[in-house]
Amino acid sequence: MDLRAALLPAILSHFAQQDPVVGEPPEIVRFRPRHPDFGDVIVLDDGHEATVWVGVFTHFHATEYEGSFTDEQLCARVTEHVLEWLEALFDDRVLAWGSHEGGGGCAWFEPWEPVDDYIEQKSGMLWSGPWQRRPH
Repeated sequence: MDLRAALLPAILSHFAQQDPVVGEPPEIVRFRPRHPDFGDVIVLDDGHEATVWVGVFTHFHATEYEGSFTDEQLCARVTEHVLEWLEALFDDRVLAWGSHEGGGGCAWFEPWEPVDDYIEQKSGMLWSGPWQRRPH
């Protein structure tokens, strides 16, 4: 399975305005942060999954854990998931908190939906800068 071959052109075509930097394997691409406290976002090819390092905060694995897929289907699904997540990140719809050393995390939200209390109470960062809690 060549996840890099599926992800790299898709990321470069969808997010050229974010100035992606193509990496050496296993790194596929890196995005320099809009706000310096966020840290780089790095997409790695880990075989049957993509690992996405979310700045200085956390990482997640983009793959399918259930079901049976051909390599081509799995590449397409992982690519779709990574593209959707990056779009949310660059639109300031991903809140990241904590650190790699001590329990970081991230949550994706939609601007038209109420933010749940778990996210609302976090101190963290959006791609553009510090999270501002929403007025109730």
